[in-house]
Amino acid sequence: MATRIGEKENSFLLKINTYNAYATEAALRKEIVKKMGQGLAGGKYTIDVPDRTEARLESTLPGLIRIGKNPKSEWAYFAFDCKESMERAQLFLTEMTGKRSQKWEITAGAQQDLDYFKKKRERDAEKSQKRKKYDSIREFTEPLHDQPYEAQLEKKKSNLIGTLRDMKTAIKKAWSHHPPTYLQDKPKIELEQLIPSPTINGYRNKVELTCGFGKTNEPTIGFLFGKTENEMGWIEEPYEMTIINDSMKSIIKHFSATLKETASTYPCYDKMSHTGMWRGMQIREGEESNNQVFMVEIQVNIPVSEIDGEKWTDLAGIVKASLTQLPSVVSIYMTSHTVLNNMVNEETSTTKLIHGQQFVYITALEKRFKISPRSFFQVNSRGNEVLLQAIRQYADLTENTVLLDLCCGTGTIGISLAKYVKRVVGVDMVASAIDDAKENAVRNNVTNTEYICGKVEDVIYAIKNSFSATDHVVAIVDPPRCGLHAKVLYFLRDSPINKFVYVSCRQQSLVQNTTLLTKPTSNNIIGAPFVPTKSLGVDLFPHCDQQEMVVLFERHMPTVGSEPVDEV
Repeated sequence: MATRIGEKENSFLLKINTYNAYATEAALRKEIVKKMGQGLAGGKYTIDVPDRTEARLESTLPGLIRIGKNPKSEWAYFAFDCKESMERAQLFLTEMTGKRSQKWEITAGAQQDLDYFKKKRERDAEKSQKRKKYDSIREFTEPLHDQPYEAQLEKKKSNLIGTLRDMKTAIKKAWSHHPPTYLQDKPKIELEQLIPSPTINGYRNKVELTCGFGKTNEPTIGFLFGKTENEMGWIEEPYEMTIINDSMKSIIKHFSATLKETASTYPCYDKMSHTGMWRGMQIREGEESNNQVFMVEIQVNIPVSEIDGEKWTDLAGIVKASLTQLPSVVSIYMTSHTVLNNMVNEETSTTKLIHGQQFVYITALEKRFKISPRSFFQVNSRGNEVLLQAIRQYADLTENTVLLDLCCGTGTIGISLAKYVKRVVGVDMVASAIDDAKENAVRNNVTNTEYICGKVEDVIYAIKNSFSATDHVVAIVDPPRCGLHAKVLYFLRDSPINKFVYVSCRQQSLVQNTTLLTKPTSNNIIGAPFVPTKSLGVDLFPHCDQQEMVVLFERHMPTVGSEPVDEV
């Protein structure tokens, strides 16, 4: 376990002004390692930095115990185990520069700084003791499973009302110096309704699991549970969970038996030692002639360079022999995944079809959508149809509308609404999702769509140039949990868009985005602010403490001269 600042009474502390209030501890580490590779301080600190900068700073600054930094402060603290280590490191750190090439300002940390970190650690430990402890993976992933569905909806409705309250507070703070007319009382936005899910149990069409070891060290498949500061935890099986359907559970149980049978030759992956083969499993549900069919992906700890090698071929044979016994499994993939974290993506992993059909299909509002291993699609298929209808209601589409489908995934929203608009332009950063969106448009005979692969914030301004003066531009944004990138928010402000629909899966991010969307015009923020005018919720996640929120933002056009512009 890493030593913390202030944990050792004899810690030697450097207090450094980095002149960068927004740099995180991780960013400082990368920058220092980068500078070391350039041979600063007279060549005394020159190291070979690998392409993937995973070099541990502690090994390059001997005696370093820890770095501490608040991302909102310019000050950072470097704690060392002895005076000699601190003085040696100081020779190099004095060569570091912050913004505007200002050299770091270094002083010796005072005892009061050590006392601060010690007290902070004690407060954090106290909070950790008060944090809710879960007795099972079901209690953690389905915290509302023991409540009647009506009670779940009331709790979620209360969550959404709280979000609106936070949005109103954010808007008032943004306009604190000179509130406009529509804020003199309070923002008028209220929650219109919370629409329940058509399916309450077994609704998930996708489940991602980890291969590992149970509490008694037997190989199994499920969810990582019991992880603490000092322990890696264990894998708990998902068979009691309500949100996973029985067919998926049968697939999991079947392949779990295969893991046990092959454990002596190919054990499950051990993250601590980075050894073992079986890493993870993803199951995606499709529909075929009104029957359930499944795509299964197995992730293995084999480098990309060894795909189709002897070990890969042997594992693929085991996977096929096991899963082809299940008639509902129509597509089997295997993925090379060797990075430490469990997140599988196209940049760090390579996925190959080893049996069956390349895709499965899901229907939404009479349209048929192709699903590949990395495609984004709402996990509740029938609930997704309810969400699409709510989006259409708020967007107020016409035959002159150009619909921007930002973070479009496989094109579900744009293709479902294409018949109501002049043109659809979709953007997503996942190449396979864009390929699927294009094919989905062709498959559904939709001819007025265009799909672009790239980060929304990188391509959005090029899209802006394609609008004509007569286009009625409406955007639909369905961002990931982190919310919209600042560049997208600035684009929305400085665009011909007068309304857009925000689909939020994490309401904290929506509140954060609301601040920039609704701020008064300034030298930095061009374009009239938006105002949230309508909102509703859709419950896509029964038994879980989550919900989707749909908010309509419309442009607020102040009367000329009635509301001042901020100077920045």
